[in-house]
Amino acid sequence: NKDVSGIIFLSIRIGLNSISEEYINPISSLFLMKNCIGFVGGENLRAFYYLGCNKENELIFMDPHLNQVSNKGINEIK
Repeated sequence: NKDVSGIIFLSIRIGLNSISEEYINPISSLFLMKNCIGFVGGENLRAFYYLGCNKENELIFMDPHLNQVSNKGINEIK
């Protein structure tokens, strides 16, 4: 038996102008899953990569369109 990896992509709308309150806890619980790698979301002409949430259930995100200089070299990241 070989280990098989994969990624599942789901397309879903969870609010018209903002995330509906009823989805906050289910989204937060996704980040508790061992294999969760986050999700991408946004609105017209804007997208963010959500990678976790804090104790107040506020989402932690990165803007993939914004480049920043790393303070570590590639060999230090490993």
